[in-house]
Amino acid sequence: MKKNVCLFSILTAGLLLLGACTHTPTLTVVFENVPDQTVDVNYAQIPDLSEISHDTLLSANGKLVWNHEITQPTEVRMALSQYGDYPISFWICPGEKAKMEIKWEDDDLHYNLSGSEQLAAQSRLYAVARDANREMQQVRAQISKAMERGVEYADEQFVDSLSALYRLAQAAFSDVYMDYVKTYPDDARSAIYLMRHPVKDTFLAYYETLGEKVREGVMKENLDDAKQKAERLRELDANALSARKGEVAPDFEMTDVQGNTFRLSDFKDKYVVLDFWGTWCPWCVKGLPRMKAYHKKYASKVEFIGISNRDKAEKLQEFLQQENIKWRNAQNAEEGNPDVVLMYGVSGYPTKIFLAPGLVVKGRYLGEVEEFYNELDKIK
Repeated sequence: MKKNVCLFSILTAGLLLLGACTHTPTLTVVFENVPDQTVDVNYAQIPDLSEISHDTLLSANGKLVWNHEITQPTEVRMALSQYGDYPISFWICPGEKAKMEIKWEDDDLHYNLSGSEQLAAQSRLYAVARDANREMQQVRAQISKAMERGVEYADEQFVDSLSALYRLAQAAFSDVYMDYVKTYPDDARSAIYLMRHPVKDTFLAYYETLGEKVREGVMKENLDDAKQKAERLRELDANALSARKGEVAPDFEMTDVQGNTFRLSDFKDKYVVLDFWGTWCPWCVKGLPRMKAYHKKYASKVEFIGISNRDKAEKLQEFLQQENIKWRNAQNAEEGNPDVVLMYGVSGYPTKIFLAPGLVVKGRYLGEVEEFYNELDKIK
């Protein structure tokens, strides 16, 4: 299993604010308990990280030196031929005289960078976040194993429990970087660490503490985009509260995939099921046979409305025809339709919202859960 992949992708030190250098940078690597071997060095510089260059070096007598003249901060990824499952990644500024100590210890490859405060900071963060990252990788491996036979054979509750553990480990991992943001609000690295933090409330709180030069610097576009996404997530939560049990569901007008325009209030005298789903969602697809059976059973009493999110029109049409889905379906925020996902605060799929006559919310259900079908069976 590859270790520290997530960690290394996050170790994007804030070298973007440094001025261009003209000297040839030198990276000296000293090995301990590591035999001489081939070392692949891949590197890409800001702003286009897709333009990757490659060098192949050979360590000798426990030492390796890499020289390459660059003019912008550069991400360097190293892979040792005998330790392919332990990639090393870091950022280096042209002109820095960097030293890396690599050793094999406790069945793992450890490294330490020095030569500048920016380089040393990456090592300190790496050391602190190491255990949290390892736990993330272990849980991810368990999820992959649980899903290896396909979603139709997976235990949804077990996978969901593993996913919850993964989110806890991810939060602990992110906390390491949030501590850095709190301590160094005027450092460009804080912008990068914060931008990649997935928790909306944390992002918005820490964003306000960033120094003006950081908010308006080279990461401004990325920060503004991340801020917009965090604000949307916060709005989703607020709207979910307005569409909870006992509340009157907000009305909307949409055009379905057949080109027919309808309003939710057209069905105010009936029971209504709003099914937020997508063809890309494995649990949504897995639950279709049960949904078909209940649609057939209650079609005369319940209006089923599928609201597809992030699906292309052609693919959705093909899927609906292939699966012989007969209830009304519309695309969220497409073809002039409103963003009903945002309106109802839907943040997970599938989400089913069951409305009683008068459009009163009887229940809100995340995932394919028995409680939803039990509630339908209470209809007289």
